[in-house]
Amino acid sequence: MRRLAVVRLEARAPELLLAGAGLLCLAWWVASVHAADSFQRNATRAIESEGAASIAVAPGTPAGGELPVPADAATPALVGRIEIPTAEISAIIAEGADARTLRLAIGHLPGSALPGSPGRSVLAGHRDTFFRRLGRVRPGDPIRVTTAAGSFRYRVVATHIVSPRAVQVTRTGPNPGLILITCYPFQFLGAAPLRFVVVAAQTGREPRPARTSGEPDSGTLTAGARGAAG
Repeated sequence: MRRLAVVRLEARAPELLLAGAGLLCLAWWVASVHAADSFQRNATRAIESEGAASIAVAPGTPAGGELPVPADAATPALVGRIEIPTAEISAIIAEGADARTLRLAIGHLPGSALPGSPGRSVLAGHRDTFFRRLGRVRPGDPIRVTTAAGSFRYRVVATHIVSPRAVQVTRTGPNPGLILITCYPFQFLGAAPLRFVVVAAQTGREPRPARTSGEPDSGTLTAGARGAAG
């Protein structure tokens, strides 16, 4: 009887192994979604409660935008927020294009211009999270990016589908603008072979509100300072 039970257990071993792997994947996915939601929620709360004007200026950043220094090296620095009404996108932008940053936010490519500075700001996001509706964007659609430097208005001028090796899409000239990049096709299973690119030109800006007399300086504002772990 015992031998029969052992044989049955051995026969089910692959099934149990797959089930366990599936549960681990599900747990990882849930944890990732929770971390991203917490980061976005806390960063949004910080911006809404204190305003973009309270983000401190990091030394050496371009004049057109101020990048806060994160309180925790493991927490991406807060750049601002992007809003694309036609694609129902409203998300926090963080500095960096590494895997952790892109799990939590839309990433600003280091080395590219900050919003409002000369040149184009390159922003990347996952096609199954923050940029899952980016394919709805069409030329003429408005985009708004809010940072410590102010609120910047953009207009989409073109969309492209390119190879990942088409690095020329990230090259920038002197005119301020945006380049949004995500993987393509959007519904592709596995590593998508192409990239969907949105190019937008800056059409206007609203400067950072002046601090009222006697208003305390809240210092550097990052999602980490607001408890990104939620």
